[in-house]
Amino acid sequence: MVKIKWQKNAKQDLFDICKYYRSVKHSPQTADNIKKALFDAARTLEMFPDQGAREPALTDNEVCFRYLVVKHHYKLIYFHEKDTCHIVAVWDCRNNPTLLQDKLGEE
Repeated sequence: MVKIKWQKNAKQDLFDICKYYRSVKHSPQTADNIKKALFDAARTLEMFPDQGAREPALTDNEVCFRYLVVKHHYKLIYFHEKDTCHIVAVWDCRNNPTLLQDKLGEE
């Protein structure tokens, strides 16, 4: 079983998504549902750390970034290293993938 470590950027992404749904969409319930789904998906990595597909926007990196799609629109971007899965981003799939390269390309 591996440990799950949420990196600072991923925590900020999660905070921003929840803040958006709570304020702009006025839907705290939706924010809570998305947050729960993301945490549930992250927990599955404890037993199956390599279950996610390789992230096609980040194949030029030394690190093997993987992802899980959560709630249709969000990718939990992570990499598995020894006994830890590092969650590095929560990405809205509706965004341009080049922005993901810019954000994580230097990891």
